[in-house]
Amino acid sequence: MTAPRAVKALITLDLDTVAPRFDLTADVWIGRIEPDGSVREAKTLVLSSASADELCKLALTEKIDVVVCGAVEDKYYEYLQWKDVRVLDSVVGNLDAVIRALARGALEPGAVLAPLPGGE
Repeated sequence: MTAPRAVKALITLDLDTVAPRFDLTADVWIGRIEPDGSVREAKTLVLSSASADELCKLALTEKIDVVVCGAVEDKYYEYLQWKDVRVLDSVVGNLDAVIRALARGALEPGAVLAPLPGGE
């Protein structure tokens, strides 16, 4: 198993959780996640409209390493993979839990992440 490395991630959002559908997402979180769990260059963007094409364009423009989302159509999944963007789809969880799992290198497609006790 290789050691975790810093990754630039784009996470589709519905409030503070992973959005259930890639093509209906208008809010995204983008940031560089370090192996120690620290986050650099974090920003949340609100797109003018929900568009899978625009999300793909944003991922390439921002030089994203990994996209985390809920359901995604095969054509967008295949396109991003072809462009060397790793896609972790069918993920359920809040933003903080996703960031922690990415930092550990432990996030996989289909993951269901529970928040930490205490309401995080």
